[in-house]
Amino acid sequence: MAGLTHGQAVLESLRRQNAALIDQDPVDVMVERTVWRDDGAGGRAAEETTLGPYRCRVFYRGQQYDERTTEAGAWREDEWGVTFPWDVDVRAGDMEADVLVLPDGRRLRVRAVIPRTWAGERFAVHAICDLVR
Repeated sequence: MAGLTHGQAVLESLRRQNAALIDQDPVDVMVERTVWRDDGAGGRAAEETTLGPYRCRVFYRGQQYDERTTEAGAWREDEWGVTFPWDVDVRAGDMEADVLVLPDGRRLRVRAVIPRTWAGERFAVHAICDLVR
């Protein structure tokens, strides 16, 4: 790491460690992104795109403790975590939503995106997801 400042060396080390974590159990996912735009008539129009594949690590975080009740009954929502490389583009919000499509066909809705930073620079991206039923 000759020629790197201490800060750059730490950042590169964190990025390598994140990549090593992903490589322990890698999964290639596709991202189905829906972005809602103003349709000019008081409503919204959905624009859908597919991105990827992105190499990541998917892990089960457990069940949320708030029960969800529908006409079909009550259940606890399964929560999943995903670790991505630092430069991935994954989003969650009111006007845009990403769904991760796993190789086995499961679909995870991205509920929150958490950029991990050191000294203001991103070294990893984490996402909290719900299983799409």
